[in-house]
Amino acid sequence: MLMEWSKQWLLAFNTDKCKVMHIGYELPTVQTVSDEKYNSGNITVEKDFGVYITSDLKPMEQCIQAAKKARQCWQ
Repeated sequence: MLMEWSKQWLLAFNTDKCKVMHIGYELPTVQTVSDEKYNSGNITVEKDFGVYITSDLKPMEQCIQAAKKARQCWQ
């Protein structure tokens, strides 16, 4: 479905930069890119626009990183 969308809008995916994150605990999914299985290794944390997103959608990683940054200011 995403590949059809990208072809329609002439916005190709750079598969070298694509990552897969499963959110939730049920229903395993399979990703395909250009009719081939895409396996970059599943990730559990991703930073985008300065916000950490985790597969369990809990804010703990954001808090940890903010605390690390705050501690660096005092050292």
